[in-house]
Formats: sequence, structure tokens, C-alpha cells
Amino acid sequence: MSSTQDSAEYWEEQGYEQGRGRRGGPNGVVLGPEEKTHWLAGAERAGRKACAEGEDLETEAAKIEDIDTRIAFRKGYLDGAPDRFRAVPALEDSHVTERSLPEKLPNGIAATLTERGKRYGAFRDQAVYADRINDVLTSSPNWEKMAPDQREALRIIANKIGRILNGDPDYADSWHDIVGYAKLVDDRLMENEKEI
Repeated sequence: MSSTQDSAEYWEEQGYEQGRGRRGGPNGVVLGPEEKTHWLAGAERAGRKACAEGEDLETEAAKIEDIDTRIAFRKGYLDGAPDRFRAVPALEDSHVTERSLPEKLPNGIAATLTERGKRYGAFRDQAVYADRINDVLTSSPNWEKMAPDQREALRIIANKIGRILNGDPDYADSWHDIVGYAKLVDDRLMENEKEI
């Protein structure tokens, strides 16, 4: 590795270029923790630039194959978004109170967002976990072969797992929901077996 490649600026620029080109990760180069930190900082910067240029987050992020680079790109994009686009996810931060919510939100929604934020943590953070799980799910060659109820159950379960990882892991309802969605698919498969 050259001395140029040892610099933080080099790896940040590489991450930025990969993010701007909507490509994948470091192309076979094994990055150490420090290099990876700078790489991801560059990918975040690419996301902020894409946001400033008015590009669509989901369309652009989907082009990035490397999961860590994609998440950093999304984070940069959301960090660069005007406050009006980030207002609702920010409402779920646990320090938010109903009095600090925008006046235009109906009281019922404000109360719900405050309560959910206390239970699950910030939606924006929970979404990162769920998004990473969904990336793994959709990368499977079986994904397209599965029935719609199977794919949707897995997507919802990914959301529930994201809530558990980001919020209160002892909240039984999250675990109950996971069992429930798995049971719906199980019931349908059992019915299919009876018909054979």
C-alpha cells in the first residue's frame, strides 16, 4: 500500500467516489477499521451531495451494492435533507415531548409519535437495522421464488427486529408480533399440505 493510500483523505475520497458512482465497496481491498471509517465518511458526503442535487434517495441508494456503503450514503442523504423532510422521524427521539412537536400535527398523532419514540427509539435509527436486514433478505436467490405473504411477513419481521435492536428488547409485544406474522405463513402452508 502506498503512502497516499495510508492517508485519511485518500480513503474518504475513495468512499466519496464510490458513493457518487453508485458502485459497491472497496473492490476487493480489505480495509482496516480506520480506513473503513474514512471510506464511510466519504460515502456520507456523496449522499449529502446527492440530496443537494435533488436526487431520489431510494433510487440512488439501491444502486450501491455494498451494504455499509449504502447505509452511509443514506445517512448522508438524510443529514443533508431540509428539516421539513426530517421532522417526522426526528419526532420519535426519546427526548421529544408533545409540546415540542409541530403545531400542525393532530394531537393523537403527536401523542402516538411520542409514545412510540419512548418504546422503540428514534425511527431513523431503527430503520437502519430493518433496512440492513431487508438487504440480506432480498439478496437471497429464493426471494423472488417466495409467495407474497412470505416476503411481506419477512419484511414486517425485519421491522420488528429493528425495533427490538433499537428500542426496548423486553417489550413482549414486539416478540409476539414476530410470532404472529410467522404463524400466518405457517397456517397457510399447513392448509396447502392438507389439500395435497
